[in-house]
Amino acid sequence: MCVPVNHTPNLIIFPVEKACGVYIMIAMSPERGKFILFEGVGGAGKTEQINRVYTYLTDRGLSVVKTREPGGVRDAEEIREIIFNLKGDGAINSDIQTGFFFSSRLILKNAIVKPNIDTGTHVISDRSYPSTGAYQGYGEGADLSVIEKISQRVMQGYMPNGII
Repeated sequence: MCVPVNHTPNLIIFPVEKACGVYIMIAMSPERGKFILFEGVGGAGKTEQINRVYTYLTDRGLSVVKTREPGGVRDAEEIREIIFNLKGDGAINSDIQTGFFFSSRLILKNAIVKPNIDTGTHVISDRSYPSTGAYQGYGEGADLSVIEKISQRVMQGYMPNGII
């Protein structure tokens, strides 16, 4: 369970449940929202932890938006449908998958992440670019240096403040 052990207006500390003595500290600032990613394999409990953190923060009066990747807004959700329904005979490779993920990510960044962070609202996302590195890079053989370069370009100015 991810329950903060300390909260002041500018700092939230979450213990990492399965790592004794490890804490995640997220410095909160009123002028710019924070971007927090939850990463992990399917079924690891990301959604449950996101909901707990979201409730904790909103109960304390902080403005928070939850989202997910791929998806989060209509056009990105349509790309998500394409990604997860692709059936082919080898025509859909890791590079094509990676392109779809980054297209969805850029749409989400422009529609949700950027405007919310710029106005002081915190954004919590179920996955982002680290998953592309893990699944398409390490898992499917896409070039990790290309994934890193595209990640920097797509997320320019809006890299996460914390990855859990």
